[in-house]
Amino acid sequence: MNETMRKKALILFVAIMTGMMSLSCTKFLQEEPKTFLASDNYYTSEQQLESAANGLYGGLGLMEERGIVANTQPLFLIEALAGYAERTYLNSNEVNQGYYLNVAEDNYFCEQIWDKMYVYIENCNSFIQGVENATAEISAQKRDLYLAEGYFFRAWYYYTLVRCFGPIPLKTTPTTSLENAKMPLTDEKTVFETIVSDLETAEHLSEAGNWTDRAGRIRKGAIKSLLASVYLTMAGYPVNDQSYYSKAYAKALEVFNGGAYYLYETYESARDHFKTVDGGEYILTNQHCYNVNESGIHHSFCYYNPAEPLISASCTQGGGNVPSAAFYASYPESDLRVAEQGYHFTHYPAVDGSGEVVFDRPCVFKYWDKNAVSSGKSDANFPLIRYTDVLLTLAEAACAGGSTSDAMAIEAYWQVHSRALPGAAKPASLSFEDVFKERFWEECYEGHLWFDMLRTRKAFDFPSGKVTNLVGYTAPTHSRAFAEKDFLLPYPSSEVRLNPNLKR
Repeated sequence: MNETMRKKALILFVAIMTGMMSLSCTKFLQEEPKTFLASDNYYTSEQQLESAANGLYGGLGLMEERGIVANTQPLFLIEALAGYAERTYLNSNEVNQGYYLNVAEDNYFCEQIWDKMYVYIENCNSFIQGVENATAEISAQKRDLYLAEGYFFRAWYYYTLVRCFGPIPLKTTPTTSLENAKMPLTDEKTVFETIVSDLETAEHLSEAGNWTDRAGRIRKGAIKSLLASVYLTMAGYPVNDQSYYSKAYAKALEVFNGGAYYLYETYESARDHFKTVDGGEYILTNQHCYNVNESGIHHSFCYYNPAEPLISASCTQGGGNVPSAAFYASYPESDLRVAEQGYHFTHYPAVDGSGEVVFDRPCVFKYWDKNAVSSGKSDANFPLIRYTDVLLTLAEAACAGGSTSDAMAIEAYWQVHSRALPGAAKPASLSFEDVFKERFWEECYEGHLWFDMLRTRKAFDFPSGKVTNLVGYTAPTHSRAFAEKDFLLPYPSSEVRLNPNLKR
């Protein structure tokens, strides 16, 4: 971590600590002030532990954070790289670089991803040390659950970084000074092994607890689900250790057999349950609260044409991501995800009551918040881990790059597939291609597909309906074919200037 990153981490940590102190009881405020960063002087009550733990969740909103240009977020840069969807207008150079496969070192979203992840990693490091040394009088189980949150989030933030940037500086202790700021790069395999170690530690610490939490706190369901995803990634690129297929299968099967999660029967019901945080389809979400941290996702995907009436109040921009014609046409016949108001829509009533607005192209309905249509504000949660991902991970891991007749794998795949195609016959066997294509149709617009393409080095060629090698493939919204140099984001120029070790 370079000097700039360390300073940002220290500043944010001081701010968080100061904010948490302001929430403490009067007696605490009357104590003699001590140094800001002496965590052993802070973690003296359960309230303080909980307040500090709450501060770890802020990085979950990374992909939604809006840029200066309307409807631009890191999510849309990642989606642009995958090449199956596009914007209705190219008004953002930062996102356009993803479509052109020429993401620059000064790309704002690259810097945003890098900076935010390292700030929260620093907070995780401080939190873990603080809880381990805490003098608060709480039960051993509660202490373990707080520690599990710290280890989970450090793994989550490193998992984002290593998949985006490849080799990165790895740091697992708190910053106590600005010395030795020019940290060397750590190879991807070691970073992934650290991620696994953190998640396995979190899993052990949370094992005696519940699968879910009514307040949406990290519990063993989210930990096991993320661990299954990491294992599956390690079976592919860049680690390429196929022994992780069996680990991914076993971990996903634990979640499957745990009984805490299930798919909602319809896509409308899934949208109605965006706010559900203790079971159902949503394992981990970035939570929003009305009038506190409004979500911009509904409006970013909303159809907008200045020549036509609005279909949602205050939606004066839209179309941040829409399906390419090739992807939209790739869905199987009668697939409910491409039916009207499944995951897409082509018309909607105008807010002013003037009639139906017919769109000039299909748009994304997946994140439609019906409460925002009249209010102009959305507080719908954004899904980060859905049960669909666990089910497809179970199925793909059993295939191990080939095919399988494993009954549990077929059942997991079938739960996703049959919701979209009711009445279709259950297959006797399943192939990697079947699962990979299902991921595209099911997990579109969630920011996952680019990472699926990277770990498999595969792409879904929509016109042929086949899965093909990623290198040499030209996606529908790209002007040239993929090359290996396109697979990692560049280190931000602001960081490279300060740390000469950031080079490939």
